[in-house]
Amino acid sequence: MDDEGNPVEFQLPPGMTVTKLSAVTPGVCNVLTPEVSNYFTRVLLSNKAIILELLEFMQDKSLEYITELGAPKIIEGLIQSFKGQDANTVERVESGMKASGEIDTDLLDYIHSFDQSYSYTPKRMRMVNKLYSRSSEEYFSEGIEGTWDYKINILNVSGHPDLIREIAGRTHRQFSEISTKDIMGFLYERGVRGVFFVDFSCSNYIEPLGHEPISSTAQRAKTRDLRMRGYHGGKRKSRKLNLKGKRKGKRKRKTTKRRKQK
Repeated sequence: MDDEGNPVEFQLPPGMTVTKLSAVTPGVCNVLTPEVSNYFTRVLLSNKAIILELLEFMQDKSLEYITELGAPKIIEGLIQSFKGQDANTVERVESGMKASGEIDTDLLDYIHSFDQSYSYTPKRMRMVNKLYSRSSEEYFSEGIEGTWDYKINILNVSGHPDLIREIAGRTHRQFSEISTKDIMGFLYERGVRGVFFVDFSCSNYIEPLGHEPISSTAQRAKTRDLRMRGYHGGKRKSRKLNLKGKRKGKRKRKTTKRRKQK
């Protein structure tokens, strides 16, 4: 957040289109187990080809057209698949709190925001410069190496490289942090012009240096304000696109890129 309480934004490089799918609303922390993360990744990988077709289709269309079009059928399918899995997570969280008799405000926020989850937003000019951080404990805990947790993977590149590792460095013995601006700049320098970015991370507020932490009540007010101002999500209507190879079934995950044609 900046000094005025607004999300910090950055200018996307010229000619770059980012299609973002955000799991949670601003101010809400996501609940994601390794098993669910693996499922989401399989869904995304199984739809890699049609997602790349979608990115190519969008590349020569105006942002106004893309926005008016709303979420394509493949995106709606991903959202339904992800939310179906998350509905099971909500049930487990609710049962756990009921059994323990303890109230966790972060988990309550996650439950109460469920109907607002998975917003679809195409970007071509400016977007929020979100920070993504990882401690060494998070990276190595519970056998994280080799799974998809605490990583930002490129799924249509051999080996599915982790962008935190590629951008922040290859050592994991320390705290690592990168931003959306870092990610898009890194991809742009390598010829990428279209990105499908699925964000399963938490969306916590970080106050500017010297500012007092905001209360839970103020955070909820800020979240409502940001939703009203369009910082979370686009239109949820869907329209059939004339894409070859349209298929039914499972769908796709994290960062998929489309290189500029030479």
